[in-house]
Amino acid sequence: MPTEDQLKKEIEQLFDKEVFALTCGPSTGSRFKLEIGKKVLRERYINNPHLTEENRKFQGEYSLMVYCSWRLQDKNDKVIASWQDSNEKEGLMTKGLESLVGDKITNISFSPQFDCVINFTSGRYLNIFSDVSREGNNDTNWRFGIKGKYLILHNDYQLEYVEKR
Repeated sequence: MPTEDQLKKEIEQLFDKEVFALTCGPSTGSRFKLEIGKKVLRERYINNPHLTEENRKFQGEYSLMVYCSWRLQDKNDKVIASWQDSNEKEGLMTKGLESLVGDKITNISFSPQFDCVINFTSGRYLNIFSDVSREGNNDTNWRFGIKGKYLILHNDYQLEYVEKR
């Protein structure tokens, strides 16, 4: 299990990196994935008509997959979107998360329970609430993809490194 110092060191790699793609929509529920940093050619093309061509060909040098509840706010604390909003193509969730594409991460901080706040150059910030518990159907709150491995927060609030396959 990674220590807090290791977590901080790994997460700092995402600072000043741009979000270049988003995966979300009706088939994903409130879950979403951000592709961050340099574009890396995928080992295999994803033949999914719901993804952009860019998302089919490339993945991020880094990524963030969110399974738990979350809220996106602007610099004035106004809620832009949340996990409870519509995830239809023109829905608040989708449009709100799309506003992060082209934005850069300036800071990421964690609470003792690994709730997470990600700040962006636009002043927007993403609150991620690690609320998936042992009683839930899912076993993961969030997952950062960081250069060949995943940093995962499981539902027992334990951090784990897992090698990407």
